[in-house]
Amino acid sequence: MAKLIAGSVICLCLWMFLVGCTRHVEVSKQMSWECAPEEYKQGYYAKPDEYVRFRFVEDPRCFEVESAKNLCADLRNIGKPVITARFDVWGGPLKQGYHMIAVEQRPLTDCRWLGEQRQ
Repeated sequence: MAKLIAGSVICLCLWMFLVGCTRHVEVSKQMSWECAPEEYKQGYYAKPDEYVRFRFVEDPRCFEVESAKNLCADLRNIGKPVITARFDVWGGPLKQGYHMIAVEQRPLTDCRWLGEQRQ
């Protein structure tokens, strides 16, 4: 009986470690941007003029493509060649990742996923 309880506790601890230890951190990065209508994909909800390519200032070879309602037009109206982008970065023992959550304090509404607001 004691071995069964000990085994159950070990399994529970291992499960909690593997599943419950994901950590989120918010990071801001300076990025240049350009409208990227060539990134348009049929079947998604974003329009061709809502795609923007963001390049990291610290390494312009690395870039992200994002789409959101009026994103390109809004960035043109801001008139800045370099903006501040915020990312949600997460990681744990089994998976890591990131996604852009805001541009110049404007939350992104992700047009690719049925217009849901990113959380």
